Amino acid sequence: MKVINKFILLNFICFTIHFSQTVTTLANNISQVGIEALSIDKFGNLYTPSGQNGTVYKIEPDGNSSVFASGFNFPQGGTTDSEGNVYISNWNSGTISKISPNGVKSVFVGGFAGPTGLIFNKNGEEFYVCNYSTNSIIKINLNDNSRTTIASGSGINGPDGIVFDDNENLYIANFNDNKIHKINSGGELSLFTTLPGVNSGYITYANGNLYSAGHRSHKIYKISLEGEVSVIAGTGLIGSEDGDAGEASFNTPNGIVASLSGDSLFIADAGNRAIRIIDLNNLTTDVKLLNINIPPDFELQQNYPNPFNPSTSIKYQVDTGKNVLLKVYDVLGNEISTLVNEFQQAGNYEVDFNAANLTSGIYFYTLQAGKKLSSKKMMLLR
Repeated sequence: MKVINKFILLNFICFTIHFSQTVTTLANNISQVGIEALSIDKFGNLYTPSGQNGTVYKIEPDGNSSVFASGFNFPQGGTTDSEGNVYISNWNSGTISKISPNGVKSVFVGGFAGPTGLIFNKNGEEFYVCNYSTNSIIKINLNDNSRTTIASGSGINGPDGIVFDDNENLYIANFNDNKIHKINSGGELSLFTTLPGVNSGYITYANGNLYSAGHRSHKIYKISLEGEVSVIAGTGLIGSEDGDAGEASFNTPNGIVASLSGDSLFIADAGNRAIRIIDLNNLTTDVKLLNINIPPDFELQQNYPNPFNPSTSIKYQVDTGKNVLLKVYDVLGNEISTLVNEFQQAGNYEVDFNAANLTSGIYFYTLQAGKKLSSKKMMLLR
């Protein structure tokens, strides 16, 4: 391992980003107990179930909330279709309920084990269900009602959130271990990334990025389609403070869904029984030229070369002295190698990784320093 340098002296353009009321509250005291997932219909109405009281609530764009339907058996996840029907998973009964736009409830499908996250594919001909209790994902072909298990085991551990991107890649978020898996359009399953903190389940997609609510970390995460994770809101402390993204606080955020335009996120803040809004466009930028002696930021760089055979170099920066872990994982989340496990001062570092004993394929390397974490992909190509 090489220590490149401890501090950097340079001239640079500094972009200071100000978040102006990035986080606001749409509705308060929706339920007497916690709220679960979030879904949105074609009119912009939000729906959230409360597992503890068996009720689904509707929140209109102006913030008005009301009981939409009741009598569910510990409802958890939800989604909507193009006609405005709402679908809710019932954990205890293993069924999926369908609710018409005027609130009439019926059984849609059944025979599941702890169903949670739900989603239709783009054309509405396939319906996907997260089976939490059996660690599996079920696809239902609505043309002939046939069922197929498209993922089971292989790192699926308490699947909760499920979402498609624009290219029909399917992402599955585990509540138990924070791993997100990807099933590409060809049906291949692989580990996509791992979120920091604990119990980050529900996810959504908007304008080229995934977003996740950190249930126990009290933060909201952004995940690029390259698997890079960053915090976009939340201090990590329990609260209900609106305002700048870096100062706002959440109380066990749970459901998350993007607005129809994709320019904002709605969060079901379970502990506060509230719907919170994150404005993704509410950023202003100041530009200043600085000449200053600064320590490096926390950063994990892309390995080079990439693809590689059989060795590659990984560079990273640590902003303050702390214990540093740098590990390599395979696509199933199995740990392959620990490259660094020691206390390091602030500085720039470089470490070589030799994969002479590994087979060709995609691997992940993860840097953790204190509470900060970053992951990237690399490809071994023989």
